[in-house]
Amino acid sequence: MASTALQESKWFNLIRVILNAAVLVYDYIVNQNRSVLLHCTDGWDRTPTISSLSSLLLDPYYRTLQGFESFVHDVRSQEDE
Repeated sequence: MASTALQESKWFNLIRVILNAAVLVYDYIVNQNRSVLLHCTDGWDRTPTISSLSSLLLDPYYRTLQGFESFVHDVRSQEDE
């Protein structure tokens, strides 16, 4: 089977790593009652992505349409500062 440019980009691997990290943050906070400090050491800006996904997992309100709109608005407002 010929590989596609998407497969060669390893994009799916990056998505898997980010989703696994967000689930790990959720597990630490909810199941292990621990605090979490996120820091990306390789300069790929994964920290805000993992933080945002973790927030969506942790707060059921953000998983509603109104909550998601509010979440996106809040994140966008922080970018403007």
